[in-house]
Amino acid sequence: DTSCAMIGWIESTSNLPPMGTNNWYIKCGGSEKEIVVTIAEIGDLCVATNFPSDDGSDGNFYCINGGTATGYVGSCTCISCDTGFGGPNCATANRVELSGSNTGMCVVNGACFSSLDYG
Repeated sequence: DTSCAMIGWIESTSNLPPMGTNNWYIKCGGSEKEIVVTIAEIGDLCVATNFPSDDGSDGNFYCINGGTATGYVGSCTCISCDTGFGGPNCATANRVELSGSNTGMCVVNGACFSSLDYG
């Protein structure tokens, strides 16, 4: 609204950002309102690596097969795996089932290749 004199402020003598929960004030339409606001540091973004020991605790997260590491240090996940892969690190090959006369004959952990026509 166009009658706001200030967007918001906090009463503090610190020159650091107001981390944590603090009382903020806004003034609109001639009245002052107090609002509780919490500001928290979210940390650095996660980065995908090829090392199975990378658990995200330092931001490095094991995420392969086309996966994208998302989240922040300490809470990383791996999304958007290549087709045929899944699991928490995109490291698990999805089950492959063939149709035709050899249904169920090819269940692999990895890729399945064949020159046969399974229809």
